[in-house]
Amino acid sequence: MTAPELKLSEDRAFGLFFGCAGIGVVELLFELLIIQSSWAPVVGIVKAFIFGGVAALIPAAYAAFSFYRSKAQSSTLKSVLVISLLWFLAVAMTLAVSR
Repeated sequence: MTAPELKLSEDRAFGLFFGCAGIGVVELLFELLIIQSSWAPVVGIVKAFIFGGVAALIPAAYAAFSFYRSKAQSSTLKSVLVISLLWFLAVAMTLAVSR
């Protein structure tokens, strides 16, 4: 993989990760602005955490695939992979403990 291709992979993985954070923000705003119940902030934060964490598997998979394919030492791909997996595991543990 050439340097421009690696940079493009890093940018895509980072963009996918921020997309997951964006899903959380949209869910929180939906709860606050559309549902408008007294529990909307709490429910919105919990749903944002869960939906974003499940969606975090997408950038994790992309970062792992790009990291494996490039065989280069990319700190950005490592960071996206680790943060995405930690976010997903936090959601998984929260749901497992709450059941």
